[in-house]
Amino acid sequence: MLLLFTSLLAIAGHAQAQGENYASAGYHRGFPDCQAGPLANTTVCDTAQDPLTRATALINLLTVEEKLNQTGSESPGVPRLGLPAYIWWNEALHGVANSPGVNFSDSGDFSYATSFPQPILMGAAFDDELIREVATVVSTEARAFNNDQRAGLDFWTPSLVTTSLVAIRGRSAPLWLPFAVAKFAQHYF
Repeated sequence: MLLLFTSLLAIAGHAQAQGENYASAGYHRGFPDCQAGPLANTTVCDTAQDPLTRATALINLLTVEEKLNQTGSESPGVPRLGLPAYIWWNEALHGVANSPGVNFSDSGDFSYATSFPQPILMGAAFDDELIREVATVVSTEARAFNNDQRAGLDFWTPSLVTTSLVAIRGRSAPLWLPFAVAKFAQHYF
């Protein structure tokens, strides 16, 4: 058991070093090239297949090291397969926010995004339509950032459940009332 654990740590350490190498090589955001890239004639890019079949095909093409490289918040991609780097850490707690996965420009387009109150304040309004409107703005801006390759497609927001009233992230949750949290989630998502 100790040998297995040590081996996994060694592989993970090597994978981390490789991830840093890939990230520093300047790989761009985006999707695999399914027209002319290495995955073009594989099940991965076959849109007639269901998502599970395509995902399984991709996983089967990856080495153990490449799989480990994809497990952090910054996935370096797999250059040999044309799989681009991806940063999973995109923040949108109260609008698209500055985080490792979001790249704001210095001026002009994409230099800002709409900022909304903390979820606990929005939840306290008990206004379902307001929550839907906020979520629509956040999702529209997030998609725009993604379309310009300035952010990924996943955004972490909001925290719906806190287990303690004194939790440091308590203000990140809309409310503590189960019914109100359910309504918030229904209209946000």
